[in-house]
Amino acid sequence: MLAILVLFMAVSAPMTLYAGYGPGMIVSDSTAHPVTEDLNAGLDGGMICFLKNEASESQQMGAVLRSSDGKVMVIDGGVEEDAAHLLRLILENGGVVDAWLITHAHSDHVGGLCAILKDHRNEVEIKKIYYCFPDYSWYRQVEPERIGTLDSLLVQLSSFPQERLCKDLKRGDMITVSDRLSARVLNEPRKSYDSFAVNSSSVMYDVTIDGKHLVILGDMGDKVGKELMNEGILSGITCDYLQLAHHGQSGVGFGFYKACDPKNCIWCAPVWLYESAENNPYGYKTWQTKEWVNQLNVQKSFVTGYGDVVIR
Repeated sequence: MLAILVLFMAVSAPMTLYAGYGPGMIVSDSTAHPVTEDLNAGLDGGMICFLKNEASESQQMGAVLRSSDGKVMVIDGGVEEDAAHLLRLILENGGVVDAWLITHAHSDHVGGLCAILKDHRNEVEIKKIYYCFPDYSWYRQVEPERIGTLDSLLVQLSSFPQERLCKDLKRGDMITVSDRLSARVLNEPRKSYDSFAVNSSSVMYDVTIDGKHLVILGDMGDKVGKELMNEGILSGITCDYLQLAHHGQSGVGFGFYKACDPKNCIWCAPVWLYESAENNPYGYKTWQTKEWVNQLNVQKSFVTGYGDVVIR
């Protein structure tokens, strides 16, 4: 009888045993039980897929979306090492990308796109690429050590049909692929001059797919995020799914997330980052974002560290 009771307690007790949680932390169901699938999201045949880390353990962000009418949108694309995974997913969904959206030119966001443009251009058709980068001299000033990624991307884009490049995005611009798939540009890139400058130059998007809203924050930081929020970019926003800024750590602040009021959160984070504790030696702030998510009415936390996040 005692054995049966112990077994019942073990099965029914809430699972809050991820190694990354600090002592005494309050963990909500949405963060204690990260998931990778929701096959009943009501997308009417559409799909949202955020890519897991397959060939690297880097932080990265890449997503492939397919609407119910078969149109495909890619967001960023992840690191170069995972380009094969990205390419395979695009081919599985028809091999045609109707719109490729870029948040900012860091290797963990555009490395996969660079690799596809360089080595696989004849295998996929990319109809339009959307982006807006600050001027090159600003990049050289704020982040000279990482400008190689921007250089590589610009080389590939220079040989891409120029009429397919949409590189001067403005706040409020609509990117309409079909009546089932579109995106609204939330901001123009904001130039700042601290260590988070390029991350905070991210272009954010409000994507609508089969009636659901997916808000993309890229790697937006706290200071610029507050400025943009105070300028009203989130006014009236609906957020069924929110990609958490900077892989769920050290991005925008709680006020920004609260204004988004997300029903579900997507963490583009490998396991080691998602589970990092408060006292980690590298200063990762995933634990803090978990506390914030606990305070919001979030239904599910999807985490790419445990596999491709698939929402249908």
